[in-house]
Amino acid sequence: MAITVRQNKPGGYVVLNTSATDFVRLNHGTDAADGNMAGNSGETVNEMYIASAKWSASGTNTWKITRGAGTGANSTMIILAGSGEHNYQDGMRLEHNDVHPTQNVICTLSGGTGTLLLKLHKVSGE
Repeated sequence: MAITVRQNKPGGYVVLNTSATDFVRLNHGTDAADGNMAGNSGETVNEMYIASAKWSASGTNTWKITRGAGTGANSTMIILAGSGEHNYQDGMRLEHNDVHPTQNVICTLSGGTGTLLLKLHKVSGE
């Protein structure tokens, strides 16, 4: 897993590069080992939107991208099979409601092998 954060306050982006189930948190939690933060030190991320995805998944396996703690249809943003590339930077949103952009992003590989590059645009305050 690797996470890249680029900051252009009040925005910027985060890129998650992973080959296993992983996540991106909006902000630091109470645990120092939280990992994968979208915000830089001293930054509060208010929202993140899925901007693009590049992926591969072996055989019949998939990548499931969800927002928040749920695993049901309301928290599922997209399921990616095979290999491909999607660009959502033209204003199309995968987030279903106003709550999703404020929730953490969870990327689950159903099995086998795969790679995911997920770009998230972020909106932050000072």
